[in-house]
Amino acid sequence: MDSLIALSNRCSLGDYLVKIGFYLSAAILIYHCINPGRSLTKGGAAIFEDVPLANTSPPWFQPEGCSMYGYQSSDVRDCLSHKATDKRNTSLLFIGDSQARDLFTSMVAFVKPDYVVPEDTKSAALTDNILGVDFEYRSAKSINELRLEYKVLTERSNFAPNLVVHGMGWQNERKLDGGLDEESMEANWTLALPTIEKACQNTLCLWMLLETQTKATSAELGSLHLSKEETLYNNLSKKFLDRAHVTFWMSALKIANFKASDHSKAVYLKSQLLWNWHCNRDLHSKLHTCFTGGNEKKSLFTFLTPVVVILFIIYECVSVYIRRCWLGNTTDSDQAKKMGHKLELLGSIIKLGLIMAYFHLCDREDVDWIIKEVKQYSHLRFFISLSLVALAGFLTLKKSDDVSLLHRQQTEEWKGWMQLVILVYHFTGASKVLPIYFVVRLLVTSYLFLNGYGQFTFFFLKGDFGVKRVLQTFIRLNLLVLLLCVVMNRAYQFYYFVPLVSFWFVVIYTTMAMYPKITTSLIESKQNQGYWYAGMGSKLVVLTIVITLLYVCKTGFDCLFSIPVLARMFVLDDSVHEWRFRWQLDRYSVVCGMFCALAYQYMKRNHLIQESADKPLFSVRFTRLIIAMALAVMAAYPAFALLCPDKYRCNEIYPYFGYLPVLSFVLLRNTHPTIRSSYSTLFAWFGKISLELFISQYHIWLADDTHKILVFIPGHPVLNVLTTTLIFVAVCCEIQTATAHFASYFIQRKVTKPPLLPKS
Repeated sequence: MDSLIALSNRCSLGDYLVKIGFYLSAAILIYHCINPGRSLTKGGAAIFEDVPLANTSPPWFQPEGCSMYGYQSSDVRDCLSHKATDKRNTSLLFIGDSQARDLFTSMVAFVKPDYVVPEDTKSAALTDNILGVDFEYRSAKSINELRLEYKVLTERSNFAPNLVVHGMGWQNERKLDGGLDEESMEANWTLALPTIEKACQNTLCLWMLLETQTKATSAELGSLHLSKEETLYNNLSKKFLDRAHVTFWMSALKIANFKASDHSKAVYLKSQLLWNWHCNRDLHSKLHTCFTGGNEKKSLFTFLTPVVVILFIIYECVSVYIRRCWLGNTTDSDQAKKMGHKLELLGSIIKLGLIMAYFHLCDREDVDWIIKEVKQYSHLRFFISLSLVALAGFLTLKKSDDVSLLHRQQTEEWKGWMQLVILVYHFTGASKVLPIYFVVRLLVTSYLFLNGYGQFTFFFLKGDFGVKRVLQTFIRLNLLVLLLCVVMNRAYQFYYFVPLVSFWFVVIYTTMAMYPKITTSLIESKQNQGYWYAGMGSKLVVLTIVITLLYVCKTGFDCLFSIPVLARMFVLDDSVHEWRFRWQLDRYSVVCGMFCALAYQYMKRNHLIQESADKPLFSVRFTRLIIAMALAVMAAYPAFALLCPDKYRCNEIYPYFGYLPVLSFVLLRNTHPTIRSSYSTLFAWFGKISLELFISQYHIWLADDTHKILVFIPGHPVLNVLTTTLIFVAVCCEIQTATAHFASYFIQRKVTKPPLLPKS
């Protein structure tokens, strides 16, 4: 347990000023980077190139700083019916040339699909009193026409639209020689400005910037630029309309340029953005965060942020005072030690409380303070991220004094780089790519292999089957998850990896503890040692048979894990299907790790391997054979991943050979002494907090069940990743430290209650 505390101390941020500065900067960063407008109009990027026109399709455009919903006609009707409780109808007004007319038609199509507007029409309107909505289109092909239309509209007694969208081309503002007449345009804008400003004072007015008029081919998709006249027209429009409470619809321009080869699809995407603006706050604000308007909850966040920071600073100051003034002056070393443990426990409780509050702010569905974006996968982003991870590991290589098979630094390094790859996999959305999915699937198998190897080795060598060991392991594995189940309102099975590891720990413990308890101390006291090794192997064979029977008998599996006590842990959405799927994928991985550990202990005791700093693990001839076989397996697995036609069918056969690449990696990593003794200190450091990284990523690095990412700094993706990653890793370190203190205080030590103040 002391080693666990020492380990956690190395993970701590260390200096008090550094910790206070970090939490203060993190809180201020979150507060100042909240974007109340949710950036629906500012910009964005395309997610998919093929945009079908059917309303049943998902959104294909990612606005900057939020996630949008793909509306169908039924959704729009529900939205309008929900808003129709007011006395006045929802009014949507479109003014301009063909851009505005086409958008008007697309919006109306969600309510009345067969509605058609003639190209030469000057005005059009549709009123649906049942749904409580008024659509209106007014033609305006020049700035003067726009001014006149606004003048007529503002003279209406009931003019109060919820949204005004306008936009037009520059052809009617040109000179005789064909160029843009800047002087005339400035004069016209000056004349029209007061009328537009009056109309948009209490209404959201969107100006559609001029789109490229160039016809694009599919090869030019997304790479078009405006002409000189088009750019000048947009700049002059911005110059004047900035004064008139007008919002420039930058995301519409992004869509238009991306879909320049298909005007109808671009218009459809724009209408999706408008329905997100109009309906998300009422229907989908918890899951789809694109909307325009103030954030009513910001005032509460403004209050909570300084309170949380002040409380943490007070705790740090009090702890420093107690350590220096009370503990430093007391002559009773036991008293000081007990007080120090109490202080560490108090600090762990406060930190965990603050961390849980941070988790709640980042990813609770009923809290809408943090911006979230839909992930966008690209091969370039995924492989560049992996290359940076590999480079960081290469630059931190170091020699270890331990040359034994799978020594501590090596296993921590293995866990560390695997966790980093999994983080990159989740962050970039690479699960959509089947070969990458099966490569990462292998990493989960490796974790379970290491779990079987490590737990077997501990019980076999130490023979410690006491309750303290069990409680220590369960607190280490489950404390964070149990807290998150309460704070985040998630089922235990949601964090599937922890139930999986906890289940297999119980299986390993039961197998090793049941009669006969075969350990090294028992074997050393016996004459025929080979018999006892065979006995241990027989227990593992029986375990393999039990696992196979449990897999074959699915009814028995379902009945076993539907028992009320187990159902609360393994049932998700009233079904054990998810648990059975996770369990059966790696049902032989843990047993394989146990077999490997038993074989290693047998070969080591009988001097069948050489663990020296200058000799390979086996004889030269046997080493060459092993390396050749291992390389063949390592090459065959990527071929399987690439050629796999269907995820379901490949998952069915995966458990029968998924552990073979893991064994091959172990042999390649440990056969040669130089490779065996080398490890990356950076990867080993991440390996110490791999469990916290795996669990916490769901809420404070990713969001919405890993489908989205947190955005603290909209518009700056690289800086945003660096910021969220820094906070994410630091929080995981603090969680690891806190759980170590809990385990130390409640399990290892006999708790006594010292007086509050030291004796004089």
